Amino acid sequence: MRHHVIDPTFFYDVISMYGTNYDAYLVSGVEMNEYGMQKSKFEKVEVFGSLQTQGTRLIQKTSGNVVSNQFKFYCSSLYRLRIGDFMVHGNNLLHVIDMQPYDEYGVRECTLEMTQLNEHQDLHEFIRFLNGDEIV
Repeated sequence: MRHHVIDPTFFYDVISMYGTNYDAYLVSGVEMNEYGMQKSKFEKVEVFGSLQTQGTRLIQKTSGNVVSNQFKFYCSSLYRLRIGDFMVHGNNLLHVIDMQPYDEYGVRECTLEMTQLNEHQDLHEFIRFLNGDEIV
């Protein structure tokens, strides 16, 4: 049994003051096709929380330089974002790359990195299906 010095819902009021609703695509499972290729299945949900930029970072590679934008997302412990899930911020797609496995004072924290939709074919197909551009 966990004993909290501070009420576990202490920061819910702060999140409600600074939070916004975001569309999120959560990995709901993985299926394998007849060729042995894994394909992620997604579900679209709305999450409420606070997204904070961590700035821009330059990653230098021999194949070329890449600029990376990272964010921290804080939400109530009601939401269970996991590594591999996605969020939409404006016209940008953010990929969950790190998360804290604890609920500190009722708040969960995860790190997201900006990515391109065409790099994630499974999610791209799911969004096309939701928009009516693709039929199963």
